[in-house]
Amino acid sequence: VGSEFVNIKPKSGNGSSPDFVHAHAVCLLREVE
Repeated sequence: VGSEFVNIKPKSGNGSSPDFVHAHAVCLLREVE
């Protein structure tokens, strides 16, 4: 998990934002790889 994950925040103010979920998923995939 890098700074790019921290910089991406949900626009609606909660963790259910599609952009936030996608960013989180991408970070998880990067950790696995």
